[in-house]
Amino acid sequence: LDGVRIITENREVLGVIAQENEREILIKTKEGPTAIKIPKSAILSQAALRIREADAYGPDEMVDRRLQSGSPEGPRLLEIGRFAVTLKLYARAKELFTKAGAAEGTLKEEVETLLSQVDGLMANLEAANTLASIRKLTDEGKYDQAIAEAEKFLATYAETPTGQQNKELVAHLQKEKADWDKNRDEIIARK
Repeated sequence: LDGVRIITENREVLGVIAQENEREILIKTKEGPTAIKIPKSAILSQAALRIREADAYGPDEMVDRRLQSGSPEGPRLLEIGRFAVTLKLYARAKELFTKAGAAEGTLKEEVETLLSQVDGLMANLEAANTLASIRKLTDEGKYDQAIAEAEKFLATYAETPTGQQNKELVAHLQKEKADWDKNRDEIIARK
């Protein structure tokens, strides 16, 4: 994309020019849908440059841009849905895949496969987030709660890649808890 970098006394802004007049420049950045207003009198440096789309638009905005350019037929929706998957916009991808299947019946089998894959990715992301919260509990020394959550984690996410990689989580946490209980004062002194 053709973009711009503007430096003022207190910030640097990277994005695309949304609007410009004699007094100010509006710059669209990845920070949100609203352009940032910069008075021309505050600009110390301005340079035109090539930027990545992600420097000016958030993930949802990048998907929206693709939907606005071109006709929304089945194969195009599949393509945009795959792009949404790369951005980890799984719910958005499912929506696009479903619309693609509705728009073009010949894509039904492919859509079902893609929806199943996205469900797996969503479950694995949930598993990773749950695992992170369990790790936080152990960092806080809340081993009994962490072990209970780990048991739920394995019951819910055992089939996900994250679950598969953490099959021994409960046993590991129980060992960690035993070490903690035995050497609590020494471990605290190390931290």
